[in-house]
Amino acid sequence: MNTLTIIAFTVIIIPVCSTNICDGSKKVHWKRDPSDCGVFYLCFGTLQHKYKCEKDQVYDEERKTCVEKGSEHDKCSKESDLSINASPVAICKQSNSVFLTYEESCSKYIDCTTHSVEECPYPLLFDENINRCVQPEKANCGSRILYKDPCDYDENQCRSVQGCVPCYVRYPSCKGLPNGLNPWTGREGSPYFAVCKNERVVYNDKCDFENKKEIFNPEKLFCESMYK
Repeated sequence: MNTLTIIAFTVIIIPVCSTNICDGSKKVHWKRDPSDCGVFYLCFGTLQHKYKCEKDQVYDEERKTCVEKGSEHDKCSKESDLSINASPVAICKQSNSVFLTYEESCSKYIDCTTHSVEECPYPLLFDENINRCVQPEKANCGSRILYKDPCDYDENQCRSVQGCVPCYVRYPSCKGLPNGLNPWTGREGSPYFAVCKNERVVYNDKCDFENKKEIFNPEKLFCESMYK
């Protein structure tokens, strides 16, 4: 059984919280809160007890004890500062990889050859395990923000105001829509339609309105003459 070494500090016990931190393992283990370096949990199955280190202390998962914040054993604060506040140059210095995870978005990554934040082409996402852009259903995003709409991607936004058609006019949205053919939200009763998969746009087009005067029927989900 894993033990918690307590060295010259007081552990403040907090009532069990409803957030699911423990992974369900039947083995008794300690786990640090992913959003607070000073909070940790005693886990057994789905049961958990929440603890908090004293002020200016953080929990060290390797030593299984609270340590002084900012000390050589404080890896949590350093990781948080690196992922949130550091520039791409500073982050790249910590790794030998060419491409690295960008913590704020699963559709973006850090290119260490140019020390810049880049974006995967829509609808690809950056897999944090293999460090490359992959299809959404294969991507491991961890806790990063997961975007689905074409207009969530910077590449589809207007670079300048002059002469740019807004993204929502150029691209449909599949949020809340089933897989397959769907009318273009906001353009119902027109020739425009979208093909959706897992709330992402995989294809968009329009019926032959010029030659056949067709519009997309939102109930039958196919193109038909507007005169029917």
